[in-house]
Amino acid sequence: MNIGIDLRCLPADGSPGGGIAHAARAISRAMAAREATVWFVPQGARPDDGSPSSGCSSSRVLLPDASRRTLLRALHAHACDAFFVPSGAVPFGLPIPAYPWIHDLDIFSHPEWFPQSFFRRALTTHMVLRGMRRAPAVFVVSAYAKRQCIERGLLDPATIRVTGEGGDAILAGLTADSRAKLRRKTQSILMRFGIARPYMLILGTAEPRKNIPFIARIWPQVSRVLPGIDLVIAGRDGWRMQDIPRALEDARISAASDILRVKNIEDDERRALLLHASLVLVPSLSEGFGLVALEAAQAGVPVLLSNRGALPEILGEGEWCLDPEDDALWVRAMVRIIADTDCRLSWLSSQAESAKRWSWMKAADIILRGIRETYD
Repeated sequence: MNIGIDLRCLPADGSPGGGIAHAARAISRAMAAREATVWFVPQGARPDDGSPSSGCSSSRVLLPDASRRTLLRALHAHACDAFFVPSGAVPFGLPIPAYPWIHDLDIFSHPEWFPQSFFRRALTTHMVLRGMRRAPAVFVVSAYAKRQCIERGLLDPATIRVTGEGGDAILAGLTADSRAKLRRKTQSILMRFGIARPYMLILGTAEPRKNIPFIARIWPQVSRVLPGIDLVIAGRDGWRMQDIPRALEDARISAASDILRVKNIEDDERRALLLHASLVLVPSLSEGFGLVALEAAQAGVPVLLSNRGALPEILGEGEWCLDPEDDALWVRAMVRIIADTDCRLSWLSSQAESAKRWSWMKAADIILRGIRETYD
């Protein structure tokens, strides 16, 4: 079987992009290691993330633009049996069965978190719903995303297959010795960012559901107890983020340690920031999966995360899963994980064990098996 993969979700400016772009690259590589695939890539986009690959079988079709018309012309010229859509938004008029990969349906319950105009949002949601209802099978990244589909009455549960995701292949493959070696090798990246002291890390696109103002609000309390620890917020500027710079400036006024903002990071810089962090914070109001939490555990760094969305699925519902609106709980936990060595080691052990359940190859096998079983 020859499977087309729609990689028009990758930024055409060559930047790494956000979580969906990251996941699209990784799942495409894993699928190509198992099955012949054709990647439809917009000009200027970067389909590779530098992760190791084995036995990849893919051809690439370069699209002069990311329009639906251009994609359809390319599909007629490069025949495929089925079409996998990592963004979840299946374009109209495809001549072959299409299989969407749904990350979450938060756009329906929280449209205020997203940047689109009313018209653009209506078009996007219509494409997603139409593609899901017409698909022979629908793939979702988490049980949380599956519940969203079922609760909205969108699909027969039997048609939904949970794939999971796989984090960072390089970090996941590290031993204790190779992790220590990579930390030493990447120390210069921290210097380039002006990071000179231990730090807690928030990583990812700055957008409303990441709940960054919440951490900014409690940071002065944390910093007075832990004045030797800084806060680093890394990731590109997203949308509707006007409250974030204001919250960070307010926090800096009364904080006893620094708050650093790092933007536009590459994959090697992302790994370095994770490897060197004292604690990774994921206070999101919702996540369809939670790649940052998984990658932190793969990097051997403890994670304090929200109990919303899919996050409890990723690393288990331990004492590190907290209400992302409870100031006192987060302050106590952030201080404790730095001050209490036994607690830190316990978290690291439990979270590392949970992280082993996820892999891109496992996700790819679920997708490929689902396509084969439902392809008509």
